[in-house]
Amino acid sequence: MMVCEKCGTLLIDGKCPNCLGLENQKSKNRNMAIFAVILSVVSIGLLVGGFFALSSPMTIALQSISNWSSLLKKGLENDNSQLMENFSSRNQVQMDTQLLFEVNPMLSLGFEEFELKFTCADDRKNDRSKVNLQMLLGENGIGLDGILADHKLYLKIQDVLEQYHYLDMDFSSFFQPTDNISYEKLIDIVFDNIKKNVDSGSFKKSKETISLGDRTKKTTKISYKVTTKKFAHVLIDILEDIKNDKDLMTMLEKTYAEGEESFSSQIELAIQELKTLEKQKDQPLFYYNIYYYGFNNIVMEEFADDDVAIQFYHYDRVNEFKVTDIASKMNYFTLKIEDKKDEKAISGFILTYPYQGTYTKKGTESSLKIELNLYGQSFITELVHKEKDEKDSFESQDQFTLDMKADGTILEDVIKITTNVQYVFDQKVDVSGIEEAKPFEEMSVDDQAALLDAIESHPFISSIIQLFGNSDVDFGDSDLENDDFNWDLDDEDLDMDDFDL
Repeated sequence: MMVCEKCGTLLIDGKCPNCLGLENQKSKNRNMAIFAVILSVVSIGLLVGGFFALSSPMTIALQSISNWSSLLKKGLENDNSQLMENFSSRNQVQMDTQLLFEVNPMLSLGFEEFELKFTCADDRKNDRSKVNLQMLLGENGIGLDGILADHKLYLKIQDVLEQYHYLDMDFSSFFQPTDNISYEKLIDIVFDNIKKNVDSGSFKKSKETISLGDRTKKTTKISYKVTTKKFAHVLIDILEDIKNDKDLMTMLEKTYAEGEESFSSQIELAIQELKTLEKQKDQPLFYYNIYYYGFNNIVMEEFADDDVAIQFYHYDRVNEFKVTDIASKMNYFTLKIEDKKDEKAISGFILTYPYQGTYTKKGTESSLKIELNLYGQSFITELVHKEKDEKDSFESQDQFTLDMKADGTILEDVIKITTNVQYVFDQKVDVSGIEEAKPFEEMSVDDQAALLDAIESHPFISSIIQLFGNSDVDFGDSDLENDDFNWDLDDEDLDMDDFDL
């Protein structure tokens, strides 16, 4: 019997079963190690190559353009889905609008309240519509009624034209249904053509340090020069795609056609003018600059020429907008919006004058409050919005107030504007009263003279003429340049310290 010299195990057919297994295992381990090394090298190569490919100027630019497209679509999102559906599916629509404009008596503007009520109703199926307008300034008011039916416009005016008179006019609806999906398609056409026309060889790359709030950040800047020819070429492609989309053109024809000129003819004219521009000498229009760091983390986009830069920052739950003079690096305007837990904090400057405020939204109610510090005084504005969207109606309420503060003293409700808009559906349009109407063209000379006299002597119209005729308000630049700017809240020069509130 023969045994293995290494481990003493009996040999089988002259071979040691233990040592043979170890040799095979070592061979397998060696092969796996080689494979792992090769795989690691390939992975690192792919990772590095992918990083450089995804961080190329072209990729960054396309990502930035897509961000703008998404932002624009988000801005067009409408929460009033039921209202939009009613506009599209209902033939009978009525809108009731009320506006109340109130001013503090201490302003001495000659009036304290102006009220407007406006109702318009449409029946697209029967080509009928009706309007009623009521205006009240102080104790003086005026009313107007109009009916559009039978290819005629009927009018009468309170205390001026008591009987309906008419003139020929074709029916035109006050309410045109809109298609949000078509507008999304329009956005896609615009941005797809921008992406398609980006020239990958026109980018310039540099290192820049920018301010992100209270800190500075080293970034990579990608700059793309937009010229007249590039801009014209993109616009031509956009207009051509719009013109070739039948569904989109149908919607645009209904909405934007002007008189006898169709929207398609307007597009064709614009294309021809752009082709003329495309043949002229190429000139730079502006630069589109993108600032990013790390793995495509874009923190600022900028539109700039030789004089002014328009910048949009987005970082750390903050959006910031600036309009800057390039030579002096002075900001003409800044707006900073920071997401907080239950609200958005707003701050910024108009030239050197600071403002701050908040925006809150809960359900269908929102509030925007801004305080602007100007010429040593504070102007506090607040806009509160509420709405109710139901199956057969929609109601929207807004209230705007302006308060003033100086040296700790507050004058409330300097200006107060309240609006209420309500839409109701499936309401019949009443056109009674037009049976005895007379045509305007048959008015005699005496009737026309009497109509003019009634207009000139009408209490409301005369009060409007008197209000603006006696106005001493001058909004010239000289008033705004006075550093000692004070509101004249009465006939005499009045300082805010004199208020006893």
